[in-house]
Amino acid sequence: MACRAVPRQESDYPGRLDEVYAAARDQTGDHVRPVNGPMPDLWTDWELRCLYELDSPDIENRSTTCDDGTEILWLLAADGSWARGEGASGTVHQSGPRRLWDELEHVQSKWEQAGRFPLHEMTVELGPDRSVLVSPDRGWILGL
Repeated sequence: MACRAVPRQESDYPGRLDEVYAAARDQTGDHVRPVNGPMPDLWTDWELRCLYELDSPDIENRSTTCDDGTEILWLLAADGSWARGEGASGTVHQSGPRRLWDELEHVQSKWEQAGRFPLHEMTVELGPDRSVLVSPDRGWILGL
């Protein structure tokens, strides 16, 4: 990938999936397709990031802004699955047993269909066997 990345933001904790990131950094994925819609920015759209992390736990994301202003977003999983969305080409590369970008787009679409409700409007239902986080329209029930 011909992009000299400029550090955008640093997380408060070190990355834990460096070996998966090394595979995802610039390789062609097993599945390549166009990005559906605009590139998500999981650093600034924290509500989308939180919903994605609740819906798809144990995913690490990394991103950068290139010199030309385009974005690159990597999604990484411990099982070796990875996805890379490239803003310049509008392309998604995915590999591994899961399609992490598809999962992100599913969460984004579901949240948009529910009116992008503020996360503070979600409720917690506590039970003896299971506790869940529920969206205002009850269309989203996430196990805690």
